[in-house]
Amino acid sequence: MPTNITSRVINILIVLVVALISVFGVSPSRWFDHNLSFIQRTNLHPGIDMVGGVSLVYQIQATPGTNDPNLAIDVMTALKRRVDPDGLKNLVWRPEGNTRLEIQMPLSPEAALAPEIKKNFNAALQALDGTNVRQDQVLSAVEQLTGAARDARLAMLASDSPARKALFAELATAWDQFQNLSQKINQSASPDAATIAAARAAQEKYQSLQSGIEATDWQSVQYQQILEEANSDDPDKAKAGQTKIDDLKKQYADFPSRLKAMDGISSHFKDYLSVQNAVTGAEDLERLLQGSGVLEFHIMADTVTANPSDLQTMEQRLQPGRQRPASATG
Repeated sequence: MPTNITSRVINILIVLVVALISVFGVSPSRWFDHNLSFIQRTNLHPGIDMVGGVSLVYQIQATPGTNDPNLAIDVMTALKRRVDPDGLKNLVWRPEGNTRLEIQMPLSPEAALAPEIKKNFNAALQALDGTNVRQDQVLSAVEQLTGAARDARLAMLASDSPARKALFAELATAWDQFQNLSQKINQSASPDAATIAAARAAQEKYQSLQSGIEATDWQSVQYQQILEEANSDDPDKAKAGQTKIDDLKKQYADFPSRLKAMDGISSHFKDYLSVQNAVTGAEDLERLLQGSGVLEFHIMADTVTANPSDLQTMEQRLQPGRQRPASATG
């Protein structure tokens, strides 16, 4: 009876692929992505001895007169709940006795890229915030400048937003009306009621228009929250987030610089998500653990890829008398 070798090979490959997906939890497309390292392709989490990283040893200050044998374990549980409740940061927690706790942070594959990615993303956020104006800037131009100087300043503040240009023009007109009427009233020994009423109306209009200045702003943190919603694993949330983005683009269709800034944030957002919670150095880890006292501070480097001069500097800094001081006590 003939044997169908091809079907057997196909079945074996299918079983192998399913097994690999089950073990590593990544899609097969990642295995062949040349832009990813082997660790990133397999989604493995190697220890500090393999990839280097940071190790902090904390001394726990127990209450005088007490000797709780589970103190270090209890502190570890509390810190884990606050710092890494879902266990996604690949932190290693090691109680040492009942008053010492070592926390190791192996460097993630994205650690080297994270600073640049975060820098680019923050620059994109600043670009969006740069399309905003402060109320005092606009009012200062309206009230303290006149003629061509005021027009030029307001045009700069309005940027390429027609809505702002129209609003600022209304503000300038209302202010001028109020000033002219106020001057007329002050120069008259007995101003008529109509002039006083007109001046009051001009003043009220000017004040009501001021609230529209901040209404033309859009904070980058708000757009970031919408992007997070649009990239949610929940299909309903993702759909709602995308709808909000589409609505914003319609709203600012006549504001090219703001649309460009929003697109800039969107283009960097997925890269930022991959390193958003990445702990890339001692400062990040200490910030997460703020509230406990550092007894010892160690940096463990990858001697294969690290720069020898950097290693020498690192060793010098760790010599007695040159250790970093404790940032807090707990």
